[in-house]
Amino acid sequence: MYKAIFVDIDGTLVDRAPEKDTGYAFDRAECDGGGSARWDNDEWLLRMSLTQKTRCSVYFVTSN
Repeated sequence: MYKAIFVDIDGTLVDRAPEKDTGYAFDRAECDGGGSARWDNDEWLLRMSLTQKTRCSVYFVTSN
């Protein structure tokens, strides 16, 4: 199964999600191709449900 995950921090694509407690907050996740994703704040990771080829974008913003 093909999957691609894109991470965006304040409008910039990066290689990985920011570390927990570094001043960033999860904003949203958007998936196409029949997949779904949700962010687990306790574990600080993305939980995905994939049924076919899927691309997900995960967005973080600077927290206030």
